[in-house]
Amino acid sequence: LTLGKMSSRRMARAEAVVQSRTTRLLVVLDRVVDPHNVAACFRTLEALGLQHVWLVEPPLKRKRSARVVSKGAEAWLSVRRFPTARSCVEALEAEAWPIWIATDGDGALDVSQATCCRRGEALPPKIAVVIGREADGISDAFRAAAHDRCFIPLCGFTASLNLSVAAGILVYALLERYPHLRADTTTEERQAILQAWRPHLAANPTARAKLLDDDEDRQQQQHAEKQGGDHQGKKRPRLEKSRHDDTTRIASGSWAPVDIRRREARAESASLEAQTTTSS
Repeated sequence: LTLGKMSSRRMARAEAVVQSRTTRLLVVLDRVVDPHNVAACFRTLEALGLQHVWLVEPPLKRKRSARVVSKGAEAWLSVRRFPTARSCVEALEAEAWPIWIATDGDGALDVSQATCCRRGEALPPKIAVVIGREADGISDAFRAAAHDRCFIPLCGFTASLNLSVAAGILVYALLERYPHLRADTTTEERQAILQAWRPHLAANPTARAKLLDDDEDRQQQQHAEKQGGDHQGKKRPRLEKSRHDDTTRIASGSWAPVDIRRREARAESASLEAQTTTSS
């Protein structure tokens, strides 16, 4: 493919993805300690079509890279960070988000009953779901501000789920229960999302320059680079051919790293060689 065709295909794929985006369901990760859990949540939520994820920073940050876990999913999300739960609550209330917390309790919504609305339940125009951290769950500020509760019923001896697994189940169940929240973005919202994605769609600096083809785009990119350093050398999310058609898709990468697949291939080859030697 030529550079022009590749850029065109990437943009076409982005335009297809944005049609399925939802901005009416927002997930707040409350003081999650492990960066790998945050990264796994990014990957899960992006794959399910969410656009907005808010983070309340933990009191003590852990400096661990988790890019291999997220597979670059954060590049396609609108992530907003808050220093405290109180500041996040104030921002949610300012934007009139109904706050749902992921915990059980009296009157809590069992998300396994995905197709059964509670009697008299009004369809929420949008929902902010708060998922608490690994150790002690939801913070007091969110509990005090919550409009509703939702939970995942568990049936085994294990009393909890991995954080990203819980986030995925909750979001999927809520989108099934309230399908009006899915793929509901306005034209203006879709254009704003595509504009934010444009630098990440470029395969190389030359293609990147072609995408940033007006003064406003260049000014935004220069400002971002001044804030975070020059990102020209960083890896960008890959796009691959789909197995089902000849369009491109954003790759989540193989679950098995290349070195693991190579070792497996060598082991299989050695096993076949040993079998051949034995039989001869």
